[in-house]
Amino acid sequence: MQGNDAHCQLTGPSMTQANEALQSQSADDTDTSGYKLVLNIPDTSVAADGKTTNQADAKLTLGSLLESDQPVTFKITQGWAVFSNGLQQIDGPKTGPMGHSDVSFTDTTAETGKMIAWMTKNPTVQSDPATYTFTAVAASYELTLSSLTPNGEQADGTSENEGRAVVTVNGKALGEAQIVRFEFVGGSASFDTSKPYVQSGSDSHTLYVQTHSENGQDIADAYFADTVGETVTLKASLRDHSDVQPQSQDFTFTPVSVAARYKVQITDYPGLIADGESAPVSGTVLDTVTGTGVSDTCTVECTWPIGGPDNATVTNGNFSFSVYGEYSSGRVPKRGYVMVIYRDGHDRVGIYVAPTPP
Repeated sequence: MQGNDAHCQLTGPSMTQANEALQSQSADDTDTSGYKLVLNIPDTSVAADGKTTNQADAKLTLGSLLESDQPVTFKITQGWAVFSNGLQQIDGPKTGPMGHSDVSFTDTTAETGKMIAWMTKNPTVQSDPATYTFTAVAASYELTLSSLTPNGEQADGTSENEGRAVVTVNGKALGEAQIVRFEFVGGSASFDTSKPYVQSGSDSHTLYVQTHSENGQDIADAYFADTVGETVTLKASLRDHSDVQPQSQDFTFTPVSVAARYKVQITDYPGLIADGESAPVSGTVLDTVTGTGVSDTCTVECTWPIGGPDNATVTNGNFSFSVYGEYSSGRVPKRGYVMVIYRDGHDRVGIYVAPTPP
């Protein structure tokens, strides 16, 4: 009877709580038990160019039924691939009527990696790892050539025109430096072989320059002068990649008067200024025939990232004006130019502008 009495005592509040707990546990088991998530990556060979996408497909079933309207989370567990959000984990779309949830992903590294997927609401329902493969992309180099002295230079044997080659591989920065070959298509200009990055084997007619990184670009610069007033065509090509299309650019050298009357000299200027900062530039203008200083107005030309006035007053041979930097972004200082011109005389100096710190 005692046993029966003890059994009867369970019909009170304690029995109700026990039943609720059992019902809750049964509901939880029903939510997860029987679910199966299968992850499939059908394409096993995709180009690792950071653009071509691979697809991952997760299929969710509950017993023999296709389960719809359930969110699925995907994660890269091995490798460097990323999903469309730029991360290695993403909440994919809810499963469709056929139980599928698909996501795309890319890679810039040739590799074999792994991915898993799970039910977002029930992470214990997880797929087995699936393997993906991205293959190496054949290097495709591109070369561009431009002028850094669009107004040309005087053919005085000292003033130098500047050409710049920019090299990319598969539309991106180089993994290793390349050698750019510069040469002239006719003309009397001569290369300056004393500049940085010039390689052995260079001479006044053929220049080999190693690329280096500047402001996110891989560049190679060529400097050259002339003693003849003419237009010179500069040709650039990649020394070690003959399949890359060479590029050409015209440069102008203006004749120099045999006896220039006016001598312009910039005597004081800053070597470096910050973005938004101003600094003085001063100098002299001399009439070499009379030996006296000029009192007039001279022309001022500034090349970005240097800004300044269009002209300056010369008094008794002396001039002074302010220039300013206008280079708000970047990683390293960038050089601009200031040129002062008076009739047949001119002088030009380079000034670096430091970008605003990030």
